[in-house]
Amino acid sequence: MLEVLGGSIVQWLAIVGLVLLVIAAGIFVGLRRSIKFRQMILAAVAVNALLASPILIAVGGYSVWFRNRPQPAAAQQALFKGVTYTREVRQSPRPLIIHIVAIDLTAPDIRFQVTPGEVEQTMPFVAQTTSQYLAAAGAQIAVNGSFFYPYYSNGPWNFYPHVGDRVNTTGISFSEGKRSSFGNGEFPVLYLSSDNQPSLDAPDTIFNAISGNEIILRDGKFVEDLLIDPASRDPQPRTALGYSADKRTLFIVCVDGRQPNFSEGVTLAELADLLIEHGAAFALTMDSGGSTTLVAQGTDGKPQLLNTPIDNYLPGRERPIANHLGVFAASAE
Repeated sequence: MLEVLGGSIVQWLAIVGLVLLVIAAGIFVGLRRSIKFRQMILAAVAVNALLASPILIAVGGYSVWFRNRPQPAAAQQALFKGVTYTREVRQSPRPLIIHIVAIDLTAPDIRFQVTPGEVEQTMPFVAQTTSQYLAAAGAQIAVNGSFFYPYYSNGPWNFYPHVGDRVNTTGISFSEGKRSSFGNGEFPVLYLSSDNQPSLDAPDTIFNAISGNEIILRDGKFVEDLLIDPASRDPQPRTALGYSADKRTLFIVCVDGRQPNFSEGVTLAELADLLIEHGAAFALTMDSGGSTTLVAQGTDGKPQLLNTPIDNYLPGRERPIANHLGVFAASAE
């Protein structure tokens, strides 16, 4: 709704709501005990104004808040042994909040898991949020994974899947040596071996495998063919997984988007540039948009959002999805 109406119109609704509230109050003050028809009409108008004005004020107030939230400060922190988190805050080419997790693949105790599924089921996965997956798996970092189906979103109360609904990934998925989904061969895959070696090419034995959408980096260069698709040039919330040329570092990159004046998203070329800046040579995009979610285990052991996901234009609302990439690591202390 906010995207359709636009910020200025919605803010005007708040002003209209306030005016209606004042008018309604004035009518009620002016009414006497007479039950003349004219006064009954005025009373009906006043009641309707009183009912409508709080809604208009709430909608307008939400729009003002949504478009004027302060950006967080830039940050860098070693969250766990071998796991470093960086938050970059930029104003160019538009307001951006960028989240990068760099994982030292040679660090002791580092391991990965893709959400397990029941491959014998038509819909192998039970939809859950990224925070729910992290808590259930006991992971230290979790990020959203593959495109999935069925899916629709017609508003905050009319959507699929809900938590607990059955879904499937569009591409293949393996979890610790076990196939979770057959998917199809049209989607690129990030493979992670049992000794944490990443690859975009299928190994003889698959340990962890998670399908993405597009390979955007090969040998440190952006895949220019992607520019043919107009959607690649549209700033959006985006998630990518990548790794360095020496295969010693895995990168998780999430960029918040669809949040005016806070973080408005990046194009695919801009996402590739971010990965290159931080040392990635190979990378693929994952499901993005309202699915983009990055979570860490907090000091209290509970899931903590590192980014600000946006589902149905509600900042901080996590979308239930099919699979995730979980990172397990030892405490940084």
